[in-house]
Amino acid sequence: MRLVWSQLAARQVDEAFAFILAEDAAAAHRWLEDLLERLEALRRFPDAGRIVPELGRCDLRELLVGSYRVIYRRGEAAVEIVRYESVRDLGKGGCAALLSPSAFVQRAPAARQTWHLTVTGTASAWHRDAERFEFVWK
Repeated sequence: MRLVWSQLAARQVDEAFAFILAEDAAAAHRWLEDLLERLEALRRFPDAGRIVPELGRCDLRELLVGSYRVIYRRGEAAVEIVRYESVRDLGKGGCAALLSPSAFVQRAPAARQTWHLTVTGTASAWHRDAERFEFVWK
């Protein structure tokens, strides 16, 4: 099983490493070693992570590594690392999309829905019919 990194996930890991490195070089190297070791294990055990609770899709899973969350897509021949984010700093902003088109490929859709996205200078909102999910930032 191959591990494939999205550009977004690779950049986010680089940024997190640099952030930790600025405070404690030894801790940054331990953190990176632990992260890569845990992700390497996905080659043998691709279902080790749990299903992402807010998405509820069997092919999208998450692995918690310390205070960080790795979201990945489990495919037939590869594990695609889609997104990497801090679970400590939820005030930083909402995750409105996974930013990897291949993460949304399914053999048969469960249901067809049309959602509309509205983005302003202070918020973004997904809405359809009576449902609405809004992410507000300052």
